[in-house]
Amino acid sequence: MWTKFINYTVNQISKSALQREPYWHFAIDDFMHPGLLHLCNTNWPDIGDIKNPPGYNQNRLGYDTDSSFWREFETIYMGSEKIKRMIFLKGEIWRDLETTTSLALWEDSKGYSVSYHKDNLLIYIAAQIFISNDERLRPYGTEMVGPPKEFKFYKRFECKENFAWLMINDANSWHGMKTEIKEDVKRRSIMFRYINKIRAEEKEMPAPYIR
Repeated sequence: MWTKFINYTVNQISKSALQREPYWHFAIDDFMHPGLLHLCNTNWPDIGDIKNPPGYNQNRLGYDTDSSFWREFETIYMGSEKIKRMIFLKGEIWRDLETTTSLALWEDSKGYSVSYHKDNLLIYIAAQIFISNDERLRPYGTEMVGPPKEFKFYKRFECKENFAWLMINDANSWHGMKTEIKEDVKRRSIMFRYINKIRAEEKEMPAPYIR
C-alpha cells in the first residue's frame, strides 16, 4: 500500500517545477494518491484538543497523531527516502543534510488568521497539504510575502483539496494568512516538516537559499 502511495507522490514531485520567487518553493496539485487522500480523511481524529499557545489565534485546533495510521504516514510515507531525494533533486539541493521528521494535523475555523512570520530555526523544509473539499475555502490559502517593513505580497495559494506547497525555511521565507476566515468552515491540513538539528547550533536563520 505505502509503496504505491510513495511512488505516486514521487511522480507528482518529479513533474513539478521549482519556483524561486519570492523564495524556494513548490506548488503541487494532486500531491497524494486518491486512495491515500481518502485514508487521511477517514482516519482524521475525532477530537482536536491541542490549542494554539496563548497569544496565538485560538481558532486553530491540533490533533493527536498517535495512531498507527498517522505514525506510518509520517515514518513510511513522508519519511520515505524516495520522496525526500526527489524533493532534493527537483529543488537542486546538493547538500544532503541529515533530517528527522515532524507531523502535525491542523483544523482552522471561522476567525482564524496568522500574521506573517518565519518558522522555527530547526525546520529545514516545510510542506502543507490541504485536504478539505470545500470551495468556500479557496481564498484561505497561505500567502507568500517579501521581508519585513515592506512585506511585499507575491502570491496566495488556493486552499483546495489535495494541494501541497513546500518551502525551504530560511531568512527570506516570510509567509502567513492575513485573510481571516469569515465562513463557518473547517480548514484541515497536514503539516509535514524535515527537521535539521544542526541548525540549533547555528543560532540564527540561514541566508536565503541560492544554488
